[in-house]
Amino acid sequence: MCEALLDTKQNQRQVVVAWLDLCNAYGSVKHNLVQFAFEWYHVPKSLRSLILDYYDKISACIETTKWSSPAFLFDLGLFQGCVLSCLLFRCVFQLLLDLLTPLAEQHGYHFRESPIVLHDQAFADDLSILSSCPQLSQASLDVVQRFLEGPLASQRNLHGFEDV
Repeated sequence: MCEALLDTKQNQRQVVVAWLDLCNAYGSVKHNLVQFAFEWYHVPKSLRSLILDYYDKISACIETTKWSSPAFLFDLGLFQGCVLSCLLFRCVFQLLLDLLTPLAEQHGYHFRESPIVLHDQAFADDLSILSSCPQLSQASLDVVQRFLEGPLASQRNLHGFEDV
């Protein structure tokens, strides 16, 4: 991205950068979206079953000195501190990145003296999108929004983005 910004400055070109941070990314992933991603990426059924059993059957209760709650299931979110949660989130987040990939050539930032095109970059739950004009940037952001709020929103419960 630094090189793209230098390229725009040196060649007096326009670049539009959108920085996005998923809001409560790990805590808002529904387990059925993990299941969908596993099936989409052809994770072996035995491994899918093992992981989903872990997530679907674990329960907890709250106890204080004066009261305790009945047991409840964790039907939403990936467990913080679990070594598996990073892999599961990346598997779900990859669904969005795969939707953006075909847009790169047309919507991305084209370097002036290089065949390189830069469109989207992701790290953890952060995403940056580069385009050469506001209209192309908005078109890419619309794809992101449709992923987060579309017909499968009940499965893709990644509520949106925080303001950056």
